[in-house]
Amino acid sequence: MGLSMALVVFGAWASAATATDAHPDWRGCAILYGVVPALFGTDGLPDVTRRIDELSQLGVTALWLPPVTRAPPGDFGYALTDPFHLRQDLGSPSDLRKLIDRAHAHGIRVLLDFVTNHLSREAPYFKDAQTLGRRSAYFDWFQRDSNGQPVHYFDWTSLENLNYRNPAVRHYELAAITHWFRDFPIDGFRADAAWAVRERDPAFWPVVRSRVERLRPGALLLAEASARDPYYMSHGFDVAYDWTSELGHWAWQGGFGPPGRLPDLRLLRAALTDNGHGFPDNIGVLRFINNNDTGERFITAHGVVDTRLAAALLLTLPGVPLIYAGDEVGAAFEPYAHPKPIEWNDPEHLLPLYTRLTHLRLELAALRSPTLRLLHTPRDDSLLAYIRPGRRPAREVTVVLNFGVSAFDFPLPAPHGANAWSEDLLTGIRALVPPDAQSIPVAPHGAVLLGRGNPAALSSSCPNRHSRD
Repeated sequence: MGLSMALVVFGAWASAATATDAHPDWRGCAILYGVVPALFGTDGLPDVTRRIDELSQLGVTALWLPPVTRAPPGDFGYALTDPFHLRQDLGSPSDLRKLIDRAHAHGIRVLLDFVTNHLSREAPYFKDAQTLGRRSAYFDWFQRDSNGQPVHYFDWTSLENLNYRNPAVRHYELAAITHWFRDFPIDGFRADAAWAVRERDPAFWPVVRSRVERLRPGALLLAEASARDPYYMSHGFDVAYDWTSELGHWAWQGGFGPPGRLPDLRLLRAALTDNGHGFPDNIGVLRFINNNDTGERFITAHGVVDTRLAAALLLTLPGVPLIYAGDEVGAAFEPYAHPKPIEWNDPEHLLPLYTRLTHLRLELAALRSPTLRLLHTPRDDSLLAYIRPGRRPAREVTVVLNFGVSAFDFPLPAPHGANAWSEDLLTGIRALVPPDAQSIPVAPHGAVLLGRGNPAALSSSCPNRHSRD
């Protein structure tokens, strides 16, 4: 027999909608933290709530939770079976509300992760379609090939694509998304495989944006898609991934090698500037060294030295930096390999570094500006240097990262010189530069921030840091 369930439709479907070009005013101050509840303990969402104080001290301004919707036991969450209900192993709706309320009390916003591309083969709709075939009301809910077989991407053999040509599917997905905004005070979402839905229904995302904006003005929408593609910023999204033009390819991939090998700084420079072409929206680039799909953690693959320098790079670039589930204590795990809860003991002493970098980013307006100007040096093979302009030349800051094994005297660029100061990003030591200095020393594997004038004059703290509203 078929399923005895009714589809609830919220409003009429519009075939097209115009997405606003405006972005949330808090986007430029966003420092995103990727949460995996299973890594926080065995109690689900309450374990995350218990660490909100620590996350606030770290300096993050927004949390990204993985899919909290129903999925098969033990699944990370992307094998979606029901987009309307919370999975029981994470806790109750009350637990989710408590987490959001606690985060908001610390000025931290909360984003959920929505799966819209597919349903799992374990989903009741797909099971009904498999059992009854064309007699099922849900047979046409799934994209199918010329032989009537369900379609999926890559090796996602248990994740079958939804058919966005079917208006019922569009209504279902829109109703699911708006449900979470109606029932919980969330501040936005990450759209899993946003590129896949765009391929099949490019008009869907502007409609989503329009509906979400009515329910939660100023929500932030993050697309799992390349920030190099201008479609996403013009069709309802505020942030997209630092990928190359190739699907899922991390822009920094190959830039860092095994421990002890000098990074390929030519590749990194090209990645930071999109090979000289620039990004459609520099502030909307999600920067990361780890996420749920990067597999082996950066610190395992590239070592502690490069991890420290990569963290300094991550948090001084334009865009939205992502700190992912224990990066700040050097956690080493494979996200999809059922890792054990993190031991928050920070063996490599990374927490002070991450905390220092996040607070500098929140304090210095230049580090949140959309502009980056690369500088060339006699050591371009081992030294990466760039200027982060402020609103006026006197407010710019210069970042110098030395990946080499020898010290380097970095020439002071204009307008630095008189009244210049420098800060060692890895130790937090700030010092005035002598008035007659022509250069500053950068230690081996060192990272330096350089400014001019009173550092307080450069400060422009993010608004609403300690209050959501």
